[in-house]
Order: sequence, then structure tokens, then C-alpha cells
Amino acid sequence: MNSHFKAIIFGGILYLLSNFSFAQARFSLGIHGGVTGVSLANVEDFESQNKVGSMIGGFFRVGNRFYLESGFDYYKNETTYEDPMRQLKTDLKFSSINVPILLGFKLANGDSFNFRIFAGGSIHNIRDLEDNDFFDEDDLQSTYGMLNIGLGADIWRFTLDFKFEQAFDDFFEFQSVNLDGKLIRFTGTIGFLFIK
Repeated sequence: MNSHFKAIIFGGILYLLSNFSFAQARFSLGIHGGVTGVSLANVEDFESQNKVGSMIGGFFRVGNRFYLESGFDYYKNETTYEDPMRQLKTDLKFSSINVPILLGFKLANGDSFNFRIFAGGSIHNIRDLEDNDFFDEDDLQSTYGMLNIGLGADIWRFTLDFKFEQAFDDFFEFQSVNLDGKLIRFTGTIGFLFIK
């Protein structure tokens, strides 16, 4: 089963589990942006080093103490890859579109402050890959799903979130070489709620 289908199924299950709390649901709408770093897990042939990237997007929440969150995010990612055997090094820069489906719970739930934890899945689609010495777009999974876990806080209309993501499947899609590696991403964002 493809990773993006796994993410859809996972998000759907979370929605069904949380639907009981939406009888008198509150709707929130906002924007957020921040910094991100990516690396690869389980890579033997290459060494990777994080570089700071960026993201911007919009999101909505439906619910009360339990809530469902989704949205649309644009990521600019950058990391350095090195092949020690061939003494080659390159910067891998790519952008991606992300659609998350997250279930959250407010541990503290006040009028002007709340503290949240959340988990779920997301679907990512790579849009642009800059020229580099190792890879082209055919070498990478164009669409992949990721597991998401994180925590956040809302202070009045401002939001602060920290999120960890790991891909379900390998990031690379070589036909002739078996190169493993699952994408890992850390993201920190600041946002603003237009509708609270």
C-alpha cells in the first residue's frame, strides 16, 4: 500500500475517533510560518547534514477540547549530502506541498491560553528539486506520507507549535540501486488565528 494512502486511512481513523467531540464544535482559521530541518534515517551510503529551511501555510481546526486540524503548507527544504567513498558532496534543495490531518487534545483549555498535544498523518508532494550532483526528480518519491507528532500552545490569537515528522516509506526511488532512507523533519512555527 502506498504511503499516501496509509496517511489518508490514518487520518480518517483519527477523524472517526474524534468525531464524538464535535457536536458543538468550534471552528478556527489561521496562518502560520516557521523554520524546518530535514535529514534521512537508515542511510548507509550517504551522510546527511541538516540545514535550516522554511514553511508557510494556512490551517483550520474543528472541535473543542478534542480537535481535528488540517490545512495546506508549502515547505522549502535543504540538506547537505556527502558520499565519503567517492568524496562527493552536494546540497539537496527541494520544495513540497503538505496536507496534514491531525487529531489534537488541549491539556490546558482556557479562554486566552491553551496547551495542546497532537498526532496524525500528512501527505507531501515534491514540487521542485534544484540541480545537484547526486539526484534528480525521478530518484525521489514524488508523493509520500509521514507520521506527525507534536505539541503547541495558543496565547490569545497567536499559536506556537513544534512538530516531528517521519516518512512511512523510503525517500528515494532508484531503479538500479537499493538506497534506503526515510525522511525526518522537525518544524517550529508561529501563527495567528483570524477566527478563534
